[in-house]
Amino acid sequence: MRLFFKTLLLLSIVTTYVAPASFAIEQIWKQSRLPVEESRQEEHFRDLDQDINNLFLALRNNVAFGISTDGLLGSNIDGQYQVVADTGNANTQFSITHTLNRVPNGYIVVKNDTDGVVYDGTSANTSTTLFLRHGGANAAITVFII
Repeated sequence: MRLFFKTLLLLSIVTTYVAPASFAIEQIWKQSRLPVEESRQEEHFRDLDQDINNLFLALRNNVAFGISTDGLLGSNIDGQYQVVADTGNANTQFSITHTLNRVPNGYIVVKNDTDGVVYDGTSANTSTTLFLRHGGANAAITVFII
């Protein structure tokens, strides 16, 4: 839930400051004396403006998790889907191997076929393994590791 509120805060900041910054960058660009041929300055400005707009759109509403297939990375978000066919006994730690090459910040439960909550395991997560527990027995789950 905290991640959701952090995301909302970031989106609020971006919509408040990035769009006005585009106008400010245009003014700075026009006043600068960059070592670019004068005939190409307008082209460079258009490229910069397009890059800023693409960044704004990505942060505003085009963040995509991608398809929830085992092992696939998110489309344009740093994370990875992992499917667990059987979590084992209730409240028993299980491990999920991932290829993020960093310690995960958390996870989002995408699918859960039984009653029970997925929660943190007792072992420390590593750059290759996430440790979780499930309140129900023998659940099939899909998580998006972030």
